[in-house]
Amino acid sequence: MPPAANLRAAANASFLNCSNQFAVGALKTALADFVTQGIVDFPDAVANNRPVGNWFVPIQSLSTSMNASLAFTLSQLDEAANLVFRICMAGDAMQTAGLITAPQAAALLAAYNANIV
Repeated sequence: MPPAANLRAAANASFLNCSNQFAVGALKTALADFVTQGIVDFPDAVANNRPVGNWFVPIQSLSTSMNASLAFTLSQLDEAANLVFRICMAGDAMQTAGLITAPQAAALLAAYNANIV
């Protein structure tokens, strides 16, 4: 898949892109790397960061709980795709409302494109 042009496009492609990562056994790593790269731009000390930043917690939890043997379940794929969809939609909504900065939205999109696509 080509990189997403914006967070809404990323959200809309999250199921397909997570499915592709799932198919090649890379979903656990993709999620962990997405969190590692994306969370740095959403420090919890800033209240407006929390609606986006808090979505990293269940994504990290899911990644941590996935089997190291790469034998992921379909329910884990579904959960991963839902969580990635929601963080991208939260980022899109918060940017539209002016509650996160354009550089923060760009950083979230870059983390998505680098790790989920």
